Amino acid sequence: MAAQHILLYPNIQQDGELLKCAVNLLHSIHAIGKSGKNVFSIEEKASGLDSIDPHHPVYGLKKDLIRLITNMVYKHKGNQDLVRTLEGIPLLLDLTRIDCHNPFITQWVVLAIRNLVENNRENRDVLSGMSLQGMAGHMAALREVGVHTELRGGKIVVKPVDD
Repeated sequence: MAAQHILLYPNIQQDGELLKCAVNLLHSIHAIGKSGKNVFSIEEKASGLDSIDPHHPVYGLKKDLIRLITNMVYKHKGNQDLVRTLEGIPLLLDLTRIDCHNPFITQWVVLAIRNLVENNRENRDVLSGMSLQGMAGHMAALREVGVHTELRGGKIVVKPVDD
C-alpha cells in the first residue's frame, strides 16, 4: 500500500492492533537476527548473495513490516504516537543498514521516519534527543524526503516537515 492509496484502504490506519503487532513482530525478529547468524540476520555483503533465497518465507519480511508501519503512520497522529510509545523510532533507526535479505529497507526506514515526524512534535523531540551513533550518515537521506535536520552541539535538531 502506498500513501496515495489511503483512500482505497481507509480502515487499515484505524487498526491499532495491526500496528502494534507489526512493531512488536519487527522488534522480535530484529532481536533474533542480532542474536547470531540466522534467517533474520542482516546480510550486508553482496558476496553472500549465493546463500540468499528470494523465495524464502522471511525474505523481505522486515522491509514489508516497515512498509506497513510507514503507511499506517502517514498523516495519522494517533499511529505516530503509538509507534513512539512502542519504542519504534529507535528500532527503525537501528534497521537502516543495507540488508540483502530486505531490499530497499533503508529507503523505507527513511520514509517511515519522515511520516513519523510529520506534524508530530513529540516524535521530533525523540529523534532530536538521540545520539549520533548510527544517525549521522542518514541525515542527507532524511533531507531528501523533506525532514530537515542539522547538527547543533552534538545533537540532531529536527525541523518540522512542511505540508
